Amino acid sequence: MLNRRTFLASGSLGLLMAGAARASISEPIVSHIAIDQQRLWIAGSINGSEPGLFVIDTGAAINLLRPDIADKLHLIVAGRQRIQGIGRKVETAAVVGARNVVLGGSLRQPIVDFQVRQMSDLIPSDAIGLLCAGLVTARDSDLDFDRGEWRVWPHGRPDRHDYTLVPSSFDGLDQPTSAHRIVVTAFIDGIAYRLMVDTGAPGNVLLFSDAARKSGLFKDDRPFSPFMPTGVGGAAGKLGRMVRAEQFQLGPITMQRPIIGIMDPATSRRSADHDGLLGLSFLQLLNLSTDVRLGKLYIQRNNRPSLPQRYRASGLWLDRDGNGIRVAAVGTGSPAEQAGIREGDEIVSPADFHEALTLAGATPGQAISFGIRRNGETSTKDFTVHPYL
Repeated sequence: MLNRRTFLASGSLGLLMAGAARASISEPIVSHIAIDQQRLWIAGSINGSEPGLFVIDTGAAINLLRPDIADKLHLIVAGRQRIQGIGRKVETAAVVGARNVVLGGSLRQPIVDFQVRQMSDLIPSDAIGLLCAGLVTARDSDLDFDRGEWRVWPHGRPDRHDYTLVPSSFDGLDQPTSAHRIVVTAFIDGIAYRLMVDTGAPGNVLLFSDAARKSGLFKDDRPFSPFMPTGVGGAAGKLGRMVRAEQFQLGPITMQRPIIGIMDPATSRRSADHDGLLGLSFLQLLNLSTDVRLGKLYIQRNNRPSLPQRYRASGLWLDRDGNGIRVAAVGTGSPAEQAGIREGDEIVSPADFHEALTLAGATPGQAISFGIRRNGETSTKDFTVHPYL
């Protein structure tokens, strides 16, 4: 089952010696992790089963497992639990207790609760499940992206002299099987926001609707690229925007002119006590260390380079309209806007929706052409995609 090019041709073979490693009082249990396709991965097995790959999602409060894996392992349902995410949809799914779970070839846990659900909307198809924030908030832990290591300190970490404490807390849900998650205070253009540390979110920052309103960044005259915030519970319901802020600061770490996501201020706010998400694109630049007793996070700038800040460079968002295709949004300052395409235009060529989506997602340098109909008149709009934020 273990694939993804044999777990990126790295230290996953240690999983074949599952649970062999033990830590002394002053030493950590070390497991291999890797970042690929904007996801954080670790290998794992359940009750001696063939090893598989899990996505580590510190924004999740519950571990998830694919239904086919739960069926194959004959896991017994212990109850049911509700789950809700960015989308407003509330889901209820079975919870199973998995025994003898080994993660990264080093850490053995006698039993782990998993909620069983389809996850095609959350993780790549070759992942067998998702591991939640409890991975790092249940024990003192380090996520070291420099070395590709998850280090667990079962007897407490001896010191963190090379890390910096940042304003943070461990926040939990009122459910017995829900893990505490990490929330930090960060600043965007001088305004403080409480952001959840979320390795399952691919971008830099996502501000929820109330925070987007407070930020003043959701303005029609400000350059933006449209996108749809999605996650557990489905889509947000209204298009969000990718915009460029002037500065982001977390403790001693500063990022100039980052691209961040903001939800539409008119979107119903999530029932949460944080303002948004701090995603993997930024987190992978840091090494993270948790202090469970204090409920605090320490950070250290690592040697990894910044990732390219991606957004839809055409500026177009298209939706189905019956049997047709409609322009749902056009980003201010975008190549599509400069070519004269407007929100509400009907796309008549290409007539195939998936082909039109491919053009709307074109990368900088690509020349594209759309046939549009507006007020009964048809015209052709040609433009070359280029960065504009």
